[in-house]
Amino acid sequence: MPRKPDPGRREELETALADHLLAHGMRDLSLRVVAKDLGISTYPLIYHFGSKEGLVIAALAAIEERQRAMIASWLQEQPTGGIGEIVRRYWDWTVRDEMLPYHRLYFEIYGLALQNPGNFDTFLARAGAQPWTTFLRKIVRDSGVVEADLVAASIIATVAGVLLIFLTDGDSEQAAHTIDALGEDVERRSTPRDGERTTRMHTTPA
Repeated sequence: MPRKPDPGRREELETALADHLLAHGMRDLSLRVVAKDLGISTYPLIYHFGSKEGLVIAALAAIEERQRAMIASWLQEQPTGGIGEIVRRYWDWTVRDEMLPYHRLYFEIYGLALQNPGNFDTFLARAGAQPWTTFLRKIVRDSGVVEADLVAASIIATVAGVLLIFLTDGDSEQAAHTIDALGEDVERRSTPRDGERTTRMHTTPA
């Protein structure tokens, strides 16, 4: 009788794969190389992810979920801070040099998902626009922003679009101006909380 998959083991491997991908990128990536780096055989990687492509998709999804957890932790750190400031903080984190290869890989896989409907359902379900939309709608609604659903959609579309253009032309100044304008627009839509309007907080990227 075949052994049932262990969800806990898969989650553990996804965490390790995410760390590996962020540290080493896609260069010379193979099941053998990853297994050696993790100190395991290739068997559990094949068993849980099926192929190198499955491994990469799982790692990307884990990284996107990690990003949402990071943003949630920022909100806990500054519960009275505005969503606009969270957007700026996220952008500052996003454009760090060590993150840019990851974003290029993400857009590459996203493009493949669009070209091959049905082959990347797991990736889109965990790392695509929909999980980000669900996540942002909640935090924007909770912050008291007017037209929260529209604002959440605008944040996703603008940040993704600006990032894609920035990766293409490298114009960091124009990208920063656009993100700052987005933050200001979100703040204009903010409603008073406990008798005081949400104010912009100056934070240091995590």
